[in-house]
Amino acid sequence: MRKFSLLSLLFVSISFIVVSCTKEGPEGPVGATGPQGPTGASGATGATGATGATGPQGPIGPQGPQGPAGTANVIYSSWLASPTVFGAAGWADTTITTIGVVSRANFAAPSMTQAILDQGLTLVYHTFAASPALPTGGANAQPLPYNVSAGGGNFVEVNYRPAVGRVFVYLHNVLPGTGGFGFLAGHYFRYIIIPGGVAGGRSAGIGGTSYTADQLRAMTYEQVASIFNIPATGQGYKAL
Repeated sequence: MRKFSLLSLLFVSISFIVVSCTKEGPEGPVGATGPQGPTGASGATGATGATGATGPQGPIGPQGPQGPAGTANVIYSSWLASPTVFGAAGWADTTITTIGVVSRANFAAPSMTQAILDQGLTLVYHTFAASPALPTGGANAQPLPYNVSAGGGNFVEVNYRPAVGRVFVYLHNVLPGTGGFGFLAGHYFRYIIIPGGVAGGRSAGIGGTSYTADQLRAMTYEQVASIFNIPATGQGYKAL
């Protein structure tokens, strides 16, 4: 009877151990994420691919029409003092075929070329400033030609003609065959040379403007000086 009891007890113990060893416990909590590992080394750069073929060149477009002839710079002199003597060095009597006897004075104009004579426009103005003062603007400037009474029944036309390298101003008495006239101290002249792109300089757009040569001749000195931005004194040029 004792033997049975020991065997029974042994059997129960083994069963308890087996049951205890085979039973799984509850799942534990998830652990914290570990730190990120270091970045791996970059791989080697791959070889550059071959350049693609160049496409064909497109056709060249037609040439545009030629633009109008351009113009150069507007040239202006300073106020040039009238000669104060008579004779070759000052007011000299000469004859102009289409006019008759005149008294003329030469003013150097180095920029006056044959091309400007053929295609451009020259304007001349006269002003007076009591000697020895110099003119400081165009308040009393008169565009040439104009007429003035010289006293003693003489009525003189003040006019000008451009020539290569010079501009000459002349005084023509309406009485035929008379000379010996001239302006003296205090009288000044100024020329403005406007190159043109059309023979004769009579087309619209003289000097890059919308004015014809005749319209510019009919303007006052102040108007012309304003259009071409010419200063009150000095000589030089203005780009168009």
